[in-house]
Parts: sequence; C-alpha cells; structure tokens
Amino acid sequence: MTGQVTFGDLLDVARGHVDQAGRGPWLRGGRDLPDVAGSMHVLALAIGGCVRDTGDRDSRVPAGNAEPASPWPAARAKARLAAFLAAQQLRPPLLSGRAETGVSERGQHLQAAARALAAGGDLLATHAGRDADGAWAGRSAWSPAVRSAEVSRAMAAEMGELARHVAAVAAGMVAAAPARPDELGKARQDMAVACRYLRMLAAAVRDAHQQEPVPGDDRELLRATPAAVAPARRLPDGSEPAGALCAGVIAAAERLRQSTWAAAGRPGWSPSVSAEALRYAAAAGVAVNHHCAELLRRLGEQAQPVELAAALTQAGQAAGHASVSQTRSTSAAPKTSTWQQIT
Repeated sequence: MTGQVTFGDLLDVARGHVDQAGRGPWLRGGRDLPDVAGSMHVLALAIGGCVRDTGDRDSRVPAGNAEPASPWPAARAKARLAAFLAAQQLRPPLLSGRAETGVSERGQHLQAAARALAAGGDLLATHAGRDADGAWAGRSAWSPAVRSAEVSRAMAAEMGELARHVAAVAAGMVAAAPARPDELGKARQDMAVACRYLRMLAAAVRDAHQQEPVPGDDRELLRATPAAVAPARRLPDGSEPAGALCAGVIAAAERLRQSTWAAAGRPGWSPSVSAEALRYAAAAGVAVNHHCAELLRRLGEQAQPVELAAALTQAGQAAGHASVSQTRSTSAAPKTSTWQQIT
C-alpha cells in the first residue's frame, strides 16, 4: 500500500532474468559457456545465501508444547551444501586470461538474477540488527515474521524452485554445446556437474515439502515483506481525493512506525531521545488516529451496503476513541499543523 519494493518483486526479477538467459541468443559452439559458468557461480552463491536457519519456533505450535520433528532444518543444510558445491565447481580461476564474467548476453542475465537475489537478502536484513550487547534485535514490526520458521521454510521452498529452474536452463546450454578438449569443453563439463548439484538442492527441498508442505500463506508473507525503510515524505496541497488522503495517512503512519523502531534502538543517553522528541511522536500518533477517524466516518456515510457502512463507522469511532485517549496521555499540544506533525 505504500508502493515499496518487496522481496517478491526482487524474486520475480531474478526469475525473469533466468528465463531470458535460457532463451539465448546462443553462440555457435557454446563460445559463451566460460562466461556463463562464471555468472552461474555468482548465482549459486546467491541462492545458497538466501537459504538460512532461524532460531525462532513455529508460531503455529502453542507455547509450552513440544514442536514435532521437522524435516526442514536438515533440508536447508543439504540445500546450502549443494549450492556451495555448485558454486565451487563453477568458480573461475584466480589467474587466467579470461575476460570478466557477465560479458555475454546470457551471462549478463544470470549476473542480474544474482544481483536481484542479493538485493532480496539485503531487504530482509533491514528488519534485524544487533543491539549494544551484540544480541539480535528487531528493527521493524516485520522482524518477528522475517525470523520465523514459517518464512524460513518458504524461503527454502522458493530457492528450491529457482535452483530447479536454473538447472534446467543450464542443462539446455550444456546439451547445445559440443564436447571439446579445451576451455569450452571444461566449462561444459563444469556446468553439467553444477546442474547435478542444483538438482540435489531442489530434491532436498522437494522431499521436505512432501513431508511438511509449505502453506501458500507463508510464501505470500515472504513475498510481501518490504524493506524496513520509511516511505518518502508526502505533503498535501489541498486538492487530494479521498484515496490520496488515505495513502498519505498510511505513509505517514509508516514513517512514524519506522521512527519509533529507530528510537527504541538508541541508547537512553542518546541526545536524540528526549522528552520533546517523545511528545512530538505522541502528537503524531494523535494526528494519525484523528485523520483515520475522520476518513472512516466520511466513508461510512456514503458506503453501501449497510453492513459495510456500519463497519466503517464502528472503525472510525474506535480510531476516534484512541485519538482522545492519546490526547489525554500527552501534556504537550502540537504547535505546528497536523500534517506537519505526521509527515
């Protein structure tokens, strides 16, 4: 709703580039295989880097109950090892006269796929960090989900499918290239071995999925994860329709949420943590609830059917009550305009 890039967007970009790499153009005799092999090395590392363990328990298991043995930790370990072996098989020599990888069109697409996956990993990393004691600490409301067992399984499932896709594309390249006793032949052989490792990765994930299927909702949660970055500031000019006002309130609330998480991570002696700053944040919360109440009330007056109108009106009343409660809890009245407070 804020127009932010999500992990799913970057995953789709990676898949699209793998598709393009499989469509060519094909150089006669497989002359671009050494370059493609070097690019696949980077992509295999990116796939392995996305498959990770989590220390959090499954949220679907009630607290106090023993968790059933899951096949996913072992599957993730096998997947990471298979990705490492594939990357090692394709590792370009440190000393050679070979040009930099990603020169051919197919190599460029595989490099772009690897960059998209790496960006996806960086996006997820924005939700976690280390506190002053070196312990893990969340940086956003998404951090519990990002660290959950459900999202870890979904990530492994997505990487298993991507590895199978990459293996199929690479196998087509190997089949189209003739066997030769030179550098091109060596690249062809290395890619064939790497394809077997990528298929092993996909098989480990497939076996775990057969024993403990990954629900579609978990995949959707992973794909919907945005970066923990505050949306751009949006100031109104007075001509916005209701939809634009709602989007502005949502963006402002997200900016407030991000600033709250950032403040929580600062030490108490930080100059930026002060009574004035906290009063400012409280005033912004009042403004957000006030505008939500007003928008919901106006929408409830025009909504059809009656049930929807009643639900909107009730939600507006709840937001209004929250605004009143927050107003009583802060002793500092806003000295600037409402929109300046929340944006």
